[in-house]
Amino acid sequence: MSLLVGLGFMTPAVFSGAQEGGVDGESRQVQAEQGSLAVDIDAMRATDQEVSAALASVAEELEHQQFRAEDTMRAAAGADVTLRNTRAALAAAQGAVADAQVQLLEAAIRSYVRPDIENMQGLFDSAPREAQVRGVLGRVAVQSGTESLDRLRVARLTLAAAESNASMAERRAREQSEKAQRRLAEVNTAYDQQASLVEDVATRLDHLLGEAAALSARDADLAAQITKRESALAAQAAQATASAARNGWVSPQAPAAARRSGGNVPLATVGGIQVHADIAAQLAAMLAAADADGITLNGGGWRSSDEQIAIRMEVCGTSDYAIWEMPSWECSPPVARPGRSMHEQGLAIDFTSDGDLIRSRSDPAFIWLNNNAGRYRFYNLPSEPWHWSTTGT
Repeated sequence: MSLLVGLGFMTPAVFSGAQEGGVDGESRQVQAEQGSLAVDIDAMRATDQEVSAALASVAEELEHQQFRAEDTMRAAAGADVTLRNTRAALAAAQGAVADAQVQLLEAAIRSYVRPDIENMQGLFDSAPREAQVRGVLGRVAVQSGTESLDRLRVARLTLAAAESNASMAERRAREQSEKAQRRLAEVNTAYDQQASLVEDVATRLDHLLGEAAALSARDADLAAQITKRESALAAQAAQATASAARNGWVSPQAPAAARRSGGNVPLATVGGIQVHADIAAQLAAMLAAADADGITLNGGGWRSSDEQIAIRMEVCGTSDYAIWEMPSWECSPPVARPGRSMHEQGLAIDFTSDGDLIRSRSDPAFIWLNNNAGRYRFYNLPSEPWHWSTTGT
């Protein structure tokens, strides 16, 4: 993605003389490392605090890169003026040399064709010898051309200085053009990093807000807590996308295959839990193994996309875009896009034990699942002890 290309900010030929702006090298290294961590973060598995810090970090990095690029462009504009001026001075100096050469030639011709009478007295001495005549004519030519020769000498000195100045200006312009292109690439990289993280956050919000909706009937307080936390992240993501959109970036959209995947799920019921038919056998085997070890597992699995669609129509709008594609943070309050939750695909289960949601990693049911669920291809999302799915998301 090249978010600044084509915005009319700069062209390679105009960059020269920009100064380094911003923080020193050590601080830049720290910021670069923070930006790298932000890009590498797993938005699904990180804590809310970690994701929030990552969003803030990439926003700070983007702001810094924008400042450096703007600083370079300002300096480059001034250097471009200098380059144009030195080229104009060079052209003028070249013209002055040519004029002085013509004037010197004309002066020499005039001196030989129509010599100055005062300087020609030597020719009228009695019986002048040939050598004497040539000497007089030579002195006349030199004297009459002295002024023109001086002008030529000055013009050549001026030309040499203009050539040197133009050479330096062109070299600086070339160097600054390369620097400006690096700055532009850094800004675009920062935009790409922010866009990538925001897309990951969009996926996280789709999951967690969908999870809150799935939990609402079972544990309304926990559902409300999740919604409140994720709404704060949604606000950060909305701010980031608003800034990026001004520079041509488009909000992430749900892949077409995922948009309507929740409506036609082949279901099976295992131990009172509705799941996708493809995972019924592995779930049954795991529940039996847990029961044999004295752990009774129940819970909620598949959740219809119809419920999510109804909420989206009420909160986000009734258009196809509003229902299926609009990022959660563009709704008020934020609402997950339908079809994105693992529950809507029948591939996730919120487990309870003895009637209570598994909230703690110290819960005996969680400990059993943590030690055994992988053998049945179920994996936990670390931030949610109760949530297990075929992908760990």
